[in-house]
Amino acid sequence: MFYRWDRNPLSPVFAFIVFALISAVLLLLTRKLWIYGVCFGALTVIAGLVNCIKVAANGDNFTPWDITMAGKLGSLVGFAKIDLPEFTFAGIAAIAVFIVIFALSKAQIPVRWYIRVPCAAAVFAVFVICYNMPELTEKIFRKFEMSFEDSILQSTNYSTNGFVSAFTINCFSLKVVEPGGYSEAKISEYLDAYIKDDTAENGAVQKSDSPDIIVLMSEAFFDVRTLNATEFSENPLKNFDRMCQSQNAYSGKMYTTAFGGGTIRTEFETVTGLTLDYLANGTSPYLYITQDTETYVSVLKKQGYTTTGIHPYDGSFYMREDAYPYLGFDSFITEDELRDKEYATRRRGFLTDDTLTNSIIETLEQNSSSPNFIYAISMENHGSYDKSDPDELVIDVKNDSLSEDMLDRVTTYTHGVYLTDLALGKLIDYIDNRDKETILLFFGDHLPTLGASYAAYTQAGNIDLSDGLSYEENKFLYSTLFVYYANYNVDYSIFGGYHDISCYYLLSFMAKIAGTQTTPYMEYLLDNFRHLPFYNKRLGAELDNTGAEFMNSMRLITYDRIKGKRYSVTDK
Repeated sequence: MFYRWDRNPLSPVFAFIVFALISAVLLLLTRKLWIYGVCFGALTVIAGLVNCIKVAANGDNFTPWDITMAGKLGSLVGFAKIDLPEFTFAGIAAIAVFIVIFALSKAQIPVRWYIRVPCAAAVFAVFVICYNMPELTEKIFRKFEMSFEDSILQSTNYSTNGFVSAFTINCFSLKVVEPGGYSEAKISEYLDAYIKDDTAENGAVQKSDSPDIIVLMSEAFFDVRTLNATEFSENPLKNFDRMCQSQNAYSGKMYTTAFGGGTIRTEFETVTGLTLDYLANGTSPYLYITQDTETYVSVLKKQGYTTTGIHPYDGSFYMREDAYPYLGFDSFITEDELRDKEYATRRRGFLTDDTLTNSIIETLEQNSSSPNFIYAISMENHGSYDKSDPDELVIDVKNDSLSEDMLDRVTTYTHGVYLTDLALGKLIDYIDNRDKETILLFFGDHLPTLGASYAAYTQAGNIDLSDGLSYEENKFLYSTLFVYYANYNVDYSIFGGYHDISCYYLLSFMAKIAGTQTTPYMEYLLDNFRHLPFYNKRLGAELDNTGAEFMNSMRLITYDRIKGKRYSVTDK
């Protein structure tokens, strides 16, 4: 868990140095060896347990950002079925034995507090200096064959560098560093060609008859029918299929950097059109949203749209409540507002997708005087997917390749997707019966966690971990379904026949489809879509020179908008 000698033999040395510095601070502050042992042992055990919980919940390791979400640990535990390593209790017992030995020895540092405290501060200052001097820190990392770049892809960060070294890299990566080549001239080079002479258009108010736009990001939505050799007593996605088959629909695969969790990653890239590929993977991107930020939401708001976020869960999760006003949302409806509604229902402790659908409908009816933009995030089908009561299940699932436990999880998940599909059907029927022109974008945020280490997907034969994940297997794991659907005739020729797309393109296309105004950055994305319709670091694909330059431009523009001078913003 802590390091891998075979992948990076220098990472244990680095980890030992980190341990030594932390131990020095604790010893100097606590003085007595047994108190130090309790503190250090507790930190070690807690970090290990939280890491096990996260890996079980969504396949990700414990990162520094999780500390700020300590209050949500109970929710995370509920998402996971935890199988602790065999050595866990033996390790805890060994730590306890050492603490007892330390206590009996009565060993302590024979130095007064007025010497110990300044010494502890001096050692701690090493961490502060490294955090604020990223160039120096990068040189140190390089000495141990590590880099800030390792934080981009956490799976290889932890597997190559080990827990301690990877966690340390993530701590220092929280400070966003200006990327090489960033300048106003470079940003202008990318976007100037897309700036229109008629600047009045950017500030114009959209007509009241502009279409209502609904974006519904469905928690862990996945076409479970693609799980190899799996049979269902009935189709769990009837309404989804009905929607996709409409002449006013356009569907395909959407690629994201999230798997089993990390909804916020898909959400952020969709709403902003930016990329998280070059930010530390362990953070909530909303940590960086501390001022008004140009997004698809803010652009529509300036055009006269009423903009509403809806999420039937804790609004503070991932810092949404803090960030949404900066993103352009007029209001944010959360579990607090929904739990007492007459139509509110729950399943497995979560407010249902039917509740969310009713809230979307209610919002549209209440805000009929202006065009609406709604970004809705469902919650009902969140993991874990433990065995359900057989009496509540509607669809029988068969797959001889799955273990009994895994079949139970897939069956539970299938029932959840079936209920999601029913709620989707209700929303489709409502849209179809509206006089108001309405466009819906429906997509999943990521695949579900069906067992640790991709268990369901490996047992079914969709992926094979024996020789690492191939490009096609990564495409399977990091793609979900999307569909645009309208209640009037829509021209989808803008897609050029492409049905594979990265999530950061989705709302640029929505602007074109709905006929709303676009920004230079949105036009820039659409222009590059033809060459690179989908890409992220987790897919493991090679880029040609044009693709590499485009992704570098996204890196610079992402930095520009969240930490830089905002040269790329249309209306500063």
